[in-house]
Order: sequence, then structure tokens, then C-alpha cells
Amino acid sequence: MKQEISSGAIIYHEDDRKRTYLLLKNKKGHWDFTKGHVEAGETLLEAARREVIEEAGFVKKDLEFVDGFHKEITYTFSSRAMAGDDVSKVVTYFLLGVKRQEVTLSEEHAEYGWFLYRDALGMLKFKNARGLLVAAEQFLNK
Repeated sequence: MKQEISSGAIIYHEDDRKRTYLLLKNKKGHWDFTKGHVEAGETLLEAARREVIEEAGFVKKDLEFVDGFHKEITYTFSSRAMAGDDVSKVVTYFLLGVKRQEVTLSEEHAEYGWFLYRDALGMLKFKNARGLLVAAEQFLNK
């Protein structure tokens, strides 16, 4: 079984009134966080930063990664590109605060939205993604 290593970020914006989370809708119609493959020579954090910039168009100076938060999920999927072979994927997520909410989507995504915690929880299809959001919210509420 082939293994893929990816990295991503749970992105939030907070002001004096509320905290919202950024979700991106992929071309298949699923809402999720930013993530992508780790390239040769990159650390997990560097890959997460690059993916956030590429997929959501943020500027590096506006990114504030939260110390002490990183969560790993694993899942298996069948790859059409590899003639239906199963792929084991490991994704490490970091928690990232942003100063601005302006998003410029890459071609990988169809839509984006900033959602309050409960709304974001309802938008996420996969249990492991919902678990990441719960962990991020709990961490930020400490």
C-alpha cells in the first residue's frame, strides 16, 4: 500500500465579537480545511504554510500559527490514478489564526466560507475533520 504524507491548517479569524473558521469546498462538493502533499525538503509546518498561501491566497505576514497544537489523522482511500490501489494517507494539521478574512481561492476549490463553530461542524462531512474542529475549538477556549 502506498503512503502519502500531507499537511494542512485549521484556519480561524477572531475579533471582539466572534470566532469563525475557514472551510474550502472542493470540486467534489466536500467542505474541508486546507491541506496538501509535503514536498521534498519541507517540514510539516512549512508545507502547511505553503498550502494555506496557495489554496486560500493569504499573505505570509498575516499568518499566526498557534504554538502547541498539531493533530494527525490517518485514512485510506482508493486511488484512480494508481489503478484503484489503496493509499494510506497521514495528514498533520496545525492551528492558524489569520488577521484578515480576504480569501483568494486556488483552482482546486469551488467555494469558501467563514463559519461559526457550530455551523462549521455541520458543514464537515467526515468524522475525522469534525474531530479536528472540536479539538481546535477546545484548545482555543482554554
